[in-house]
Amino acid sequence: MRSNPEEYVPTVIRLEAKLRDWEESLPAALVRGETGQSASEGRAFALYAHTWTLEFRMLLRHPSKSTTNDANFNADSMRICVESSRLMLGAMKELQKYKSLDPTWYQVAVYVMAITITLYDKLEKRSKISVSELTALSDDINSWLSILDEIGTMIGELFVFPVMMSPDWPQVLAAKFATEFKA
Repeated sequence: MRSNPEEYVPTVIRLEAKLRDWEESLPAALVRGETGQSASEGRAFALYAHTWTLEFRMLLRHPSKSTTNDANFNADSMRICVESSRLMLGAMKELQKYKSLDPTWYQVAVYVMAITITLYDKLEKRSKISVSELTALSDDINSWLSILDEIGTMIGELFVFPVMMSPDWPQVLAAKFATEFKA
C-alpha cells in the first residue's frame, strides 16, 4: 500500500497531535515515576513511557519515510529525529544505571535507528562540525555501544556490534561462530 505524498505532511501533523494527546493522558503518577514498588522501578516505568514517544516521533519523522519536497518540513523532521535520538540516549543511560534495559532484538533495532540518525546528521554537517561536537559524538556513540553490549550480554547470544568495531572483525566473528556452533 502506497501513501499519498500530498497527505504526508498533514498526516504527520495529525499523528503528532494524537501523540501529544496520548502523552498528556498518561497518569501523572506514571510520568512522575511513582508507579513502581521502588523509586528506581517507578523511574524506569516513566522513562520507558517517554522513550515510546521518542521512538514514535523518530519513526514518524525519519528522513527515509518523507514523501514531501518541502525543505523546511524535512529539516524540521531531521531536527526532531536528532533531538529524539539524543533524549532517548539520555533515558537509556539512566535505564542502564537502574539495570532496566529491554533486552529484545526489537529494541536493538530502535537503538540502531537512533544511532544512524545521529551519524547521518553529523555526516550531513561534516564540513561545519567542531572538535567539541566530534568529541560529543564520539562519547554518544561509545554510550550507545556500551548499552548495546550490555543488551547483547543479557540476550546471551553473539552480539556483533562491539566485534565489528575491531579492524579484524571478520576473523573474530568467524572464530566466534566456529566455537559457538561446534557440533
